[in-house]
Amino acid sequence: MRRRAAPLFPERTTNMPNKNLMTVIGYLGRDPEERIFNDGGRIATFSVATSNDYRDKSGEWVQKPPTWHNVTVQAESLVDAVLSGLTKGDPVHVEGKARERTYTDSKTGEEKVFRDILAFYVAKPIYTKKENGGSGARRDTDDAYANRPPEKDIQFFDPF
Repeated sequence: MRRRAAPLFPERTTNMPNKNLMTVIGYLGRDPEERIFNDGGRIATFSVATSNDYRDKSGEWVQKPPTWHNVTVQAESLVDAVLSGLTKGDPVHVEGKARERTYTDSKTGEEKVFRDILAFYVAKPIYTKKENGGSGARRDTDDAYANRPPEKDIQFFDPF
């Protein structure tokens, strides 16, 4: 007698939790751009590159092209912080909601899809450059640590 395989997608009997949350840690590909709308609203947009490099079985680094992520920031306080505190090449940690929008290309009439991250958390990690074979760990005497903004200037946005 043949045994029947379990269904691939069984009827949903429990409420499985789900959440639209993306975390990206990489480097800014361009300076953040500000867009101002007629109603006075503002957003900031920028792109983040993440590495796809890895070590193969022999221990050699294999370099792959980076993955690019478009990021949009809408929270007013976070827009100000992004525009004043981030520049091309800076390391950045972004958390937000993945979204997808479709539009029609005005030149070709073709329907296209634009994907981005609607960020509710953006932070600039403090990394130091490795000098003389050092570990690159943060030290209180490093310029990157000494020149950081005071704690009261750090912006937080709670989307909930």
